[in-house]
Amino acid sequence: MLNDLKIKSLKPREELYRVADHSGLCIEIRPSGSKFWRYRYRFLTKAKMLTIGQYPEITLAYARLKTMEYREQLAKGVDPISHQKKERLEAIKANNGTFLLVANEFMNSRKTQQSKEWEQRRSSYFEKDVYPLIGNKPIHEIDSIDIKNVLDSTMARIKKSGRGTGEVKGIFVRQIIGEVMEYAIITKRISIDPTYILRSYIKQPEVTHARPLTESEKRELMSKLNTYGGSTSTRNAIKVATYTWLRSIEIRRGKNCLGILASISIDYPIP
Repeated sequence: MLNDLKIKSLKPREELYRVADHSGLCIEIRPSGSKFWRYRYRFLTKAKMLTIGQYPEITLAYARLKTMEYREQLAKGVDPISHQKKERLEAIKANNGTFLLVANEFMNSRKTQQSKEWEQRRSSYFEKDVYPLIGNKPIHEIDSIDIKNVLDSTMARIKKSGRGTGEVKGIFVRQIIGEVMEYAIITKRISIDPTYILRSYIKQPEVTHARPLTESEKRELMSKLNTYGGSTSTRNAIKVATYTWLRSIEIRRGKNCLGILASISIDYPIP
């Protein structure tokens, strides 16, 4: 068994090592000279280890007391590590909340004001890119480096998929994280938006516009559209776009637009 005199005499080595006390409690001596209390146990046949704290801030007596608490939890079928995480999350929730909790609260607060598309697009990027990295982190602990890592990860994912270089999506992810941070400021969880300093981090890629069609290409397009074998709404939407200069999103979002386009006939005069 350990005592304070023996603990103080333990010197650092080139590699980390541990000295046992009893009942699974041991002290870990790191190459830096720091000493940490660790509790070793098995749960459902799996070996696990939990950090109690650093010596001498955490005394030998207190470390032994915590060990007894963990042994009582095991006797009740409770994993001490899982129990510790649960208590931490509950404390966070009672204080400021995790990013995931605040983001869900923000999304729910805007449901009646925004479209289904607005909600689905944000939810998709939160789940793919944001929550895996910072979802369970207390929102007041998230800094600009955390968010930069999210943006880098998003752009890397887009590049890997072959659907562009990722800058546009990265900018959007920064914006939606910023929306949550703004909500957190309004609800008095944080005082500073960590996305603000990153507003110029990603450069908008230069847009390369498609060249205009030649007169012969226009005639060919009009001719082919009149005999296009796809859906009527798609064919008519393209025709409306060429006649009116409306953007595709304006046609798609027009009230009952696609339903109307699917039920009418538009014929092109071929010059």
